Amino acid sequence: MKPIFTMIVLAAALSAGSAAQAADAVGVTVTGAITGTTCGIRSDRLAFNLGNVERSSLPSSGSTSPLVTESLISSGCDATSVKITAAGTASPISSNLFAAEGGSYGVGIELFVGDTGTIATRLVPNNTTGVSVSPVANGGDYKFSARYHRVGSVLTRGDATASITLTLDYI
Repeated sequence: MKPIFTMIVLAAALSAGSAAQAADAVGVTVTGAITGTTCGIRSDRLAFNLGNVERSSLPSSGSTSPLVTESLISSGCDATSVKITAAGTASPISSNLFAAEGGSYGVGIELFVGDTGTIATRLVPNNTTGVSVSPVANGGDYKFSARYHRVGSVLTRGDATASITLTLDYI
């Protein structure tokens, strides 16, 4: 009689276990944010008017026109560093200069970041390394300068313009 009782208890336990199984679904929402440096500039455009430059004022390869300086005004920055890169068409004669488009030949455009009275660094077209500068407080300015730079022995008349995109990465 003992074996029958064991089978009845085992069957009851198995049926009780399968009847007790149930499932609940619970929705989980995770919220939060990763925060970091907040930096910005008040303007999204720089315009350099290099004016009309006489060919005779650029007499040989390496000659340059006067620098024209413009600034981007900071809206504040708590970053450690600001990396500035410049994207645009490189000169076919010198890849360290921006192409002067519009009809002239034999001249490129140099673009610098920094105060030309102390240290200014040339921005090279499409160089992802860029130039690192110190962040500027609210109301301070990031200075940029541009000028024509004669390359080669032939210089022709014509418009000499460039479209350059600056990217400021706050690190």
